[in-house]
Amino acid sequence: MPLRHAILLTAGFTLLLWLLHIVDAQLLPADIKPGVYPRRAAGLIGIPLAPLVHGSFGHLISNTLPLLMLGSGLLCFYPRAARLALPLLYLAPGVGVWLFARDAYHIGASGLTYGLMFFLLFIGLLRKDRASAGFSAVILFLYSGMLAGLLPEDSDISFEYHLFGALTGAASAFALRARDPQLPAEKYDWEYDQRDELDDPIIGDQWRMTDDSTADADAPPPDPDDPDALYTMDAEDALLDAEWYEGAAEEEEAESWPPEPGELGGESRLRRGRRHQPRRRWRRR
Repeated sequence: MPLRHAILLTAGFTLLLWLLHIVDAQLLPADIKPGVYPRRAAGLIGIPLAPLVHGSFGHLISNTLPLLMLGSGLLCFYPRAARLALPLLYLAPGVGVWLFARDAYHIGASGLTYGLMFFLLFIGLLRKDRASAGFSAVILFLYSGMLAGLLPEDSDISFEYHLFGALTGAASAFALRARDPQLPAEKYDWEYDQRDELDDPIIGDQWRMTDDSTADADAPPPDPDDPDALYTMDAEDALLDAEWYEGAAEEEEAESWPPEPGELGGESRLRRGRRHQPRRRWRRR
């Protein structure tokens, strides 16, 4: 998803939270508490409603910026995984709170925020591509302070919502890590092959053509004694030459034994005339 669309969607959800909080503060009676109350049937209504309700403007402000950045990152970088991850991150923390949390009303979008944070953190570590790992490192650098919210420090703060949100995010990242293709890694100028842009100053662009595409069976082979002739030798030709030279050297050594006086330690008398060379497959360059 384009980054602009991801930001607009996340900003729209955040604006909805602000509008609902204004309505809650002005119109909703104090005895109505649309939060999650553990192990009570009346508290089940809070599973879908609790993320939309906040206890104060300070509570809402603390969730606004993380929701904007983390939600936009999820929609932009992992759009396929977001289709399944967002419903899980929204509802599953409330289910965990209803089953295992202490007896109190639990409200706020903090469970969703922690779920987004841990999803983006773990999916970059699991996918191991450079772009995902880099984005996870940015998330850890910016929001590492949220890790302290997993501990029961303040009785007025629902650390259970934070904890189950984090567990849901990590589990979702593991389950959905392969739904999106690998993010394209940025390629720097020094990583490009300069041969793709520059031609050889001597042979021009002939290096771009392979031997098979430029081979001409009807063309006569170049003269191997001509120093200016250009030819290529494939692996089979090279092996034939090596075998011929080895056999010719052994034959020459057998014919010249015993050596004449003064010949020991001298250069080999192996003659490499054209009539002794094996047939080559010539290719025009």
